[in-house]
Amino acid sequence: MTYITQKITMWSIKSILAALILCLGIFTLYTQTELPPIQGRPILYQPDLLPWPQDIHPGNPDLTEPTSNRIYDLHMQIKDCEAMDLILSTSGNYHMALTDFWFDFIIPKYGLQNWYFSTSPPISPEQTNNSILTYTNISLQCQPHIAVGPKGVINALKKDSIIFGEPIPLFTNRGNVLLVKKGNPKNIKRLWDLERSDVVLATSNPYSEPGSFGNYAKSIYHMALHDGNETKALDLFESLFGKNTKKWIVGKRIHHREVPHLIYSDHADVGILFYHLARYMMKTFPHEFEIIPLGGTIENPIPLPGNQIGKLFLARINTKLTKKQSTAREQFISEIRDGAFDPYLEKHHINPIRDRK
Repeated sequence: MTYITQKITMWSIKSILAALILCLGIFTLYTQTELPPIQGRPILYQPDLLPWPQDIHPGNPDLTEPTSNRIYDLHMQIKDCEAMDLILSTSGNYHMALTDFWFDFIIPKYGLQNWYFSTSPPISPEQTNNSILTYTNISLQCQPHIAVGPKGVINALKKDSIIFGEPIPLFTNRGNVLLVKKGNPKNIKRLWDLERSDVVLATSNPYSEPGSFGNYAKSIYHMALHDGNETKALDLFESLFGKNTKKWIVGKRIHHREVPHLIYSDHADVGILFYHLARYMMKTFPHEFEIIPLGGTIENPIPLPGNQIGKLFLARINTKLTKKQSTAREQFISEIRDGAFDPYLEKHHINPIRDRK
């Protein structure tokens, strides 16, 4: 090795060592130096949503996050239908009573392990015929064992031979009322105030929930008819539901969630709801809503003439069941017939039908 080559090699080694020492110093600086204190507060993204209570106590981890994560991050499929002890498909307007009954009475008494029930618009015919119910990334591919719904849904199930045996009358409601924001900012006091140009009404969707919408629309028209005359009733009805209306807003699918939200978010000034649903809204969100009675008082409703009374029925779905499932279904129906559900209905301002034999 020549002298010049030795000098270059020594210089290269020194350069490499120096670079390594510099990098080590920088690495130590960045790994050992503490961050400056975080003194600011970030903006917390909180869309103005109604904080619906959860029926099931959250576990750990709990991914419930209503602004964006609406079951998108739970991916699930159920196809082993024999593993389900009991499946119920029902109209959702009495969900508060059914949930209490299910968790407080049915599960402790009969020890159900695998089950589900949907409290949505009446979807039993589709759900049974197609053997599927989906929620975002959840696919439940089983037929229900029991259906609950209004007469129209029960008749549709009968027509398609989806049910067997006689339907069992379950309950009647206590008519309809108006739901407004706390403080009643539009000073709505009676049915005729719905005709005012500054009042926007929220109802269920007439296409996805024709049963409840029919009840509400008939109530408005027939109460007006009894209180006024045909011309006045028609004028009120046309102002809300006529061709050129700008005073009517609906949600897409589930009005017992959507109507309160439309009022809460100032998209609507008033909604028409079953009395027991409106009472539930007041109890759940006492600082957000209040009731305008349509006959009687808030505590003692006496529906005005024309105020429609809804009625729900229970029916067995004509589907293949295991012996365990058949037993669970008959136990559930037996408890209904014997009146075990009645106190839960009454607690939530719903009238049980006593004669279910």
